[in-house]
Amino acid sequence: MSLKQRLALVFATGFGSGYSPFAPGTAGSAVGLVFVWGMSFFGIFGQVAMVLVVTILSMIAADMVARSMGLKDPGLIVADEIAGMMVTMIAIPLSAKSLILGFILFRAMDVWKPPPARQFERLKGGIGIVADDLMAGNNGISGVGQFSVHDVQIRPAYAASTDLDQHRTPAARSGGAAKKRSQRGTDPVQQLRALQPLPALRARRSGRPDQ
Repeated sequence: MSLKQRLALVFATGFGSGYSPFAPGTAGSAVGLVFVWGMSFFGIFGQVAMVLVVTILSMIAADMVARSMGLKDPGLIVADEIAGMMVTMIAIPLSAKSLILGFILFRAMDVWKPPPARQFERLKGGIGIVADDLMAGNNGISGVGQFSVHDVQIRPAYAASTDLDQHRTPAARSGGAAKKRSQRGTDPVQQLRALQPLPALRARRSGRPDQ
């Protein structure tokens, strides 16, 4: 076996997870969560690029391993599960809830294979092996997005207040500054100082000397 074939086997089997004696597809999907965590550090365009790269590599590796084994879709090939799991979690905020939900939905869609996933599975070679999982991931992403939209992101109070101040208009910020100045004006010491010149002012208005 050449180095190219060895690398293809390692990637196609999800770094060995495809050899799991129990539910290799589920084991491969669990490995996909590691890839999901990695792509969460990138923006939407970076995530799409990562999914494309993994998808292409999965198709090439799956095709090579399937041909070498003489089978259409060997059970030990789980690179398609990794790619599908990544599709499910594109642009989804990463949290424990979204990861668990995405994992469950993807596995359900991958087993059920609603149309057109079943039709894509009939394609030949690595394309057919991977394409149906991509559709399963596409079917799962909508469900994850609907449930994850209500996730509460916990952030430090100072960060939230800073972000709020940055999004306020200049007029709102100036109004806030005026409000702070008015609040400072209610200080008892400042009020006492403001009242001190009043007797002299009243004396000048009445024409009597200040006593």
